[in-house]
Amino acid sequence: MSQHGRFEQDYLRMKVQIDKLKASGLSEEQRTIFSKLDKMIQHFEHHLFTEYIDFEEICDNLPDAIYVASSDGTTIYVNDTYTKLSGITKAEVIGENVHQINREKKLYTNGILPTILKYQKRSEIIGVMKKTNTTVHISGFPIFNDKHELKYAVACDRDIQQLETVKDQLIQLKSAIEKKENENSYLRTQQIQQSEVIFKSDQMYQAVSTALAVAPTDATVLITGESGTGKEVITNQIYQASKRFGKPFLKVNCAAIPDTLMESELFGYEPGAFTGASKSGKTGIFELANGGTLMLDEIGEMSVQMQTKLLRVLQNHEITKIGGHKAIPVDVRIIAATNKNLLQCIEEHTFREDLYYRLNVVPIQLVPLRERKIRYRSAFLSLFENIPRNTTSPSRSTVMPCIFWKITTGRAISAN
Repeated sequence: MSQHGRFEQDYLRMKVQIDKLKASGLSEEQRTIFSKLDKMIQHFEHHLFTEYIDFEEICDNLPDAIYVASSDGTTIYVNDTYTKLSGITKAEVIGENVHQINREKKLYTNGILPTILKYQKRSEIIGVMKKTNTTVHISGFPIFNDKHELKYAVACDRDIQQLETVKDQLIQLKSAIEKKENENSYLRTQQIQQSEVIFKSDQMYQAVSTALAVAPTDATVLITGESGTGKEVITNQIYQASKRFGKPFLKVNCAAIPDTLMESELFGYEPGAFTGASKSGKTGIFELANGGTLMLDEIGEMSVQMQTKLLRVLQNHEITKIGGHKAIPVDVRIIAATNKNLLQCIEEHTFREDLYYRLNVVPIQLVPLRERKIRYRSAFLSLFENIPRNTTSPSRSTVMPCIFWKITTGRAISAN
């Protein structure tokens, strides 16, 4: 039992005796004294049972071996882990001076506490417990009082075998991570190769790779590029590889819908919301796409007023129909596309900056065909090297056999 535990038992025993005295009959003066004593006991109990921590018990259950010496080198404490690791009982070291122990090499082949006492700085060494022949990693450090005077020197020992075990586990974990990364890379490559998108350039390879990587998430994607660069094709790839595949997939060309009709198309309207409105109302595109994916093509053509309403939907994930007062929650994954330079539009105040950053979570830039570099282009062009040339333009019958010969044999036909 720890010293704190024994003190706690003595205190409780004394409290029982006081209660017996109070029950036996007291004078008025004695009752006053015991009343004050009760208040003191209540205050003491609060500190004893709620604030006092039995550090000795805690240290005895730590995985590290702990050895504490006073400023003059006298051993004042070792925990239970230390006795197990060293094979030496507490009685054999408590009260002994660490300088003497170190000179006689009773415990270690190499002790650290004399160094800590001398230099009063942290230090680390590798030592060997003599009795158990256990190699340990020893960390030593000084503890100072309020006047910055040395109070204790502490050594923490850990079996080096435990550290080796942790090291092996880290190596195995690193290997497992690398294996998983290689598997993911292989699967992504296979997915790209099986993609319906036909491409030969490094730029498109990067774009398709990004699209397939982000597809399983619900992240908003902004696809930019000139007309005809394949923005809709990439959108289809994202949808087909997403967890929303099979759920609603709607496409809206923002440039094709007049601004006066855009709000009713996107959000719908209540019956009789305006002159000419259907008596049954209208379900908006966001509601129709609920749970699925919505492509907003040519987003750069949307008016600033509609951009504000779209931003509110992206922020709150809810819409309000024209003429309605009830907010309708929607769960829609947005893929936006444009052939405009939105950063330039922001400078010209035709596109909201906050909406841009809401859409541009994952950017995919598609370069025009004229800027795409064909993969393995140099290998293809090398087929035309060393082709025999006449003084006049080579005929089909001369060039084609030479190309075929180089493809099949890997050797060029030298010109005569």
